[in-house]
Amino acid sequence: MAKAVAKTKKLDLSPKAAAAEKKKLAAVKTGPVFDPYANLEEEIDNMEKKVGLTSMSVNEKEDRLDTGMLCINLMMAGGLVAGGWYTFYGEEQSCKTTLATTVMGSIIRKQDFRGKAFFFDYEGSFSAEYANQMWKYNGNGKSAQAEEVFGVQDKEGNYIVRPRIRYYAPAVGEDFFDGLAKVLKTLPSVLQIDGEYYYIYENNKPNQKLCKGMYDAKYFKKYNKFKVPAPHGLPQAVFLVDSYPAMLSRRADDNEEGKDGLASQARMFADGIKRVKGRMKEKRVLVLGINQLREVPMAMYGPDKKEPCGTALRFFADARFRMTPISIPHGKGMMEEEQSLSGEGVDMYRYIKCHAFKNKLGGPQKANMTMRLYVANENGEGLGFDRVWDCYTYLKETGQVSGQRNKIKFADSTPFKGKVLSWMEFKAMVDGNKELILKGCKKLGLDKPVRLYEWCRKQIESGKGYDMYLDQIKNSHTKKAAKAAATDDGEDDAE
Repeated sequence: MAKAVAKTKKLDLSPKAAAAEKKKLAAVKTGPVFDPYANLEEEIDNMEKKVGLTSMSVNEKEDRLDTGMLCINLMMAGGLVAGGWYTFYGEEQSCKTTLATTVMGSIIRKQDFRGKAFFFDYEGSFSAEYANQMWKYNGNGKSAQAEEVFGVQDKEGNYIVRPRIRYYAPAVGEDFFDGLAKVLKTLPSVLQIDGEYYYIYENNKPNQKLCKGMYDAKYFKKYNKFKVPAPHGLPQAVFLVDSYPAMLSRRADDNEEGKDGLASQARMFADGIKRVKGRMKEKRVLVLGINQLREVPMAMYGPDKKEPCGTALRFFADARFRMTPISIPHGKGMMEEEQSLSGEGVDMYRYIKCHAFKNKLGGPQKANMTMRLYVANENGEGLGFDRVWDCYTYLKETGQVSGQRNKIKFADSTPFKGKVLSWMEFKAMVDGNKELILKGCKKLGLDKPVRLYEWCRKQIESGKGYDMYLDQIKNSHTKKAAKAAATDDGEDDAE
């Protein structure tokens, strides 16, 4: 009975008494709160120091390596990021090796790239002559010979000319993973701290000598590691692999009968990637590899094509791009002929579609770009990917040109604001020599010559180009949503 009375009294509280009771309870709740983790921060710091772990910050606006292609950079939020594992795959004649060679050309051209680059040519199909032509074309006429890029050795094997890219043509796949693992263990970590990049070295005698007078004493006292300023966050090492299916596992190589070849290759990738993937982000090392796309015999259900080398390779890859040959987007057939700038011959092209099937390292999901391969110029030389089409695609995707292909109108934000160019005039502004560009700029009323491709390249390196690309995607989605909403409203009115 007493309990019932007490309960009744609580329910019959006046508004004033109820407010006072509520205030009293709130005062109890806002008092000192017990924190069971108050002393854990110091213990975590000691644990990191003892175990050798280093806490890292995550920042989307990281320094990125130019791929050498404006439209591919757009798909990758500006370029290749350190720590990423990139895979480009496709059918035969889908320009996978051409893309790898284009990335090598970008490494050669970039003056502030101080890291190391390695090219593992497992297929043994690399053409120095083709590479020289590509690098010269993409370097504005500046010659970069393969002999200089890959180094020159004397009879004893010593380098007379140090290589800018180390070239290997092995057969056993484990050689790649062994080399990558060794480089990862040797390189220092690179961390971004308060917007700046720093090398982090372990405390040992070689590093004491290397970092003497250059390291942060306070950081060393706290973490027992040397912190030295780094110039940028670009990759310390770039590994290019052509291609995964040609990497023979050591087990299959030792087995003369060749049994269990596919399974041993899949196991090689599953075991090898685990050795290296975890260190790649901290050591700022990236891998760009090429895979094939093969038909599945007698496929009746499911996909009729698949990537070889097992499923682990697909799961571990951070970004996967499919390369597909396509017909001419604005015409018929696979091969296109176009008048050369000299007017004395024709240039030949064909088209490739690049589709992002997986992209975890920045960039819009499921993006796709069309590229044009410069099959042959008037002299019969293959020059890799066409810069004219690449420039046009970039300006179109970023909303800086409008109109049709034969009447290209430039936006006010461009050097040619408000001007309308034909395709051949546009081609001259991108691929023309100094005299042709100067003549074209004077005709447009410009005081100074403008190299359009270089202007676009600087724009995307600054990050402005990618931001404009995202704005165009957002505007496109907004228009589609408005159109869908208008259609729904019309249907409702009809009802």
